[in-house]
Amino acid sequence: SWYEFATEILKNKNVEVAPVDSSAYPAKAYRPRHSVMSLKKAEDTGFEIVDWQTALGEFMEEIEE
Repeated sequence: SWYEFATEILKNKNVEVAPVDSSAYPAKAYRPRHSVMSLKKAEDTGFEIVDWQTALGEFMEEIEE
């Protein structure tokens, strides 16, 4: 979720992250409640898929240098 993403980004900062229900921000277009991309085709090519926490950690290290 975006809440988990924000929490992970700010985990080492003195900031409180509060979850907000999506109903607080109505959208004009319908959005599915649970939509995920399949990584099967990328995995079938042998491409190594890292989890988002690992990728985010590597990115945060890069921008802090």
